[in-house]
Amino acid sequence: MDRLQSSPQPPYRRVVLVTHKIVQRMFSIDMVQIVEDEVQFEPRLRYELPRSTVFGYSWGSIWVDEVHESRTGKALWRALSALLQLCLIKVLMSATPLVENPEDLLNLARLIRPTTLGIVESENLRNMGRDLRILKSKHRVKTHGAALDFADQDQIHVKTQQNVVTSFAETMVRMIQVYLIPRSVRRTNNSFKHDGTRVSAALPGCTILHVLVTVSEAEQHESEEMLEESVQARYFDTEQLGRFFNEGRAKLSFYPGETAALPYTKDRLLVDPVTKLKHLLELIKQILVKGVDKVVPADHHGTQDRIIPIESLGNPDVLRNYEALSVSGEAVLDEKILVHTTFAKYHPFILDALKIVGVRAVSINGAVPQAQRTKTIAEFRKNKAIQVLIMSAVGTQGLNLTCARTLILFVE
Repeated sequence: MDRLQSSPQPPYRRVVLVTHKIVQRMFSIDMVQIVEDEVQFEPRLRYELPRSTVFGYSWGSIWVDEVHESRTGKALWRALSALLQLCLIKVLMSATPLVENPEDLLNLARLIRPTTLGIVESENLRNMGRDLRILKSKHRVKTHGAALDFADQDQIHVKTQQNVVTSFAETMVRMIQVYLIPRSVRRTNNSFKHDGTRVSAALPGCTILHVLVTVSEAEQHESEEMLEESVQARYFDTEQLGRFFNEGRAKLSFYPGETAALPYTKDRLLVDPVTKLKHLLELIKQILVKGVDKVVPADHHGTQDRIIPIESLGNPDVLRNYEALSVSGEAVLDEKILVHTTFAKYHPFILDALKIVGVRAVSINGAVPQAQRTKTIAEFRKNKAIQVLIMSAVGTQGLNLTCARTLILFVE
C-alpha cells in the first residue's frame, strides 16, 4: 500500500473541534455537569478518554454543546449519556460507536437522526427495544457487549445456537447498524499511522482541543431564534433536537443565500457573515504554513481535555478586519488536513472558499460512488499539491486516511 512519505513528525494526533459561543454559556449555566475544574481560569472537560482501544468517535462531541444547554426529557438524556459515559472519545478518523447495549445504539441513532431512519423505522426499533427489555426480565440475560460486535452493513445474521435473548439483541444491533454505519468511519489494527507504522493494538497519542469561536451577533441571534422555535413545545426531545441540528447549525456557519451564489467569490466571502468558515480557512492556512505543532500551543501537546479560544491558535480577528489572504507563493509544509462537516451540500461552498485562499482541496461523502470515493482518497494521499480532504457521512470501505495528522471537526 502506498503511503505518503514526509519528514519525521512528533506522534501527536490532532483533533480540533471548532464550536461556537454557546459553549461559553454552557460553562456558566451547567459547569458542574460538564467541567471538572478550572486551571489558571482555563476550563477542563470532566470525561476521560480510554487510551487502549482502536474504536472511537471523531465526531461525537459535535452535538455536545447544543444538547447540554437544553437537555430535558428522558430519551434525550439517555442518548447523551451513551455519548458521554460510554463512548465520547475522539481520535483521528475513528468513528465507530463504542457502546455496550443495543438500546445505546438505538438512542444514538435517534440522536443522529439519519435521513433513512424514518418514523416507521424508528417506531419499529423502539418496539424492539421494549420487547428486548421484556425478554431480559424473563430470562435474566445480560446483553452488554452485543453492540461491540459490528457486522457488515449487508449481513443481518443471527447466531441461532445462542439463547433467544442474545439472538434478539444481535438482530436489533444489526438492524440499527444499517443506519449508523454509513455515517461512521472505522479504523482497524491494519490501519497505518501517519509515519507508516501500523496502529496495532492501541491508537497513537492524540491532542484534542475544543475551540471556542465567537460568532457575530447576527449569526448568534439566528441560531437562538431557531433554538426558541425548537423548544416552543416546552420539551427538547430527540425529535426537536434533530430539527435544531439540521436547521440551527447552518445559521452559524453559512449565509442563507449561499447556494444561489455559487461559484463563491472573494468579494462575497469578505462581506458574508460566515464567521466560523473564515476561522476554518485561517486555521488551515496556519497549519500549512507553520505546521500543526507550532499552531497548537506547546503546553497543549498530548492533552485531551482543553477548551481554548480560537485566538490561542493565532487566528486573526475575522469579524472586523478579514482580508482572505492567499497562501499561494508561500512555502507550504507537507501537511494533510481532514475537514469533517455535517452537511455534504456545503462542500462546493467550502471548496470555493479554500480556492480563494490558495488551498487545493477535494471532497467525498456517502452519496459518492465507492469507486470514485476511493479514487479521490488515493489522489489526496499521493498528490502533495492537494492539502485538504473535506468529508461528510461516508461508509466504512476504502478509507485509510491516517496520512493526515490533523482532523478539524467543523460544526455547522
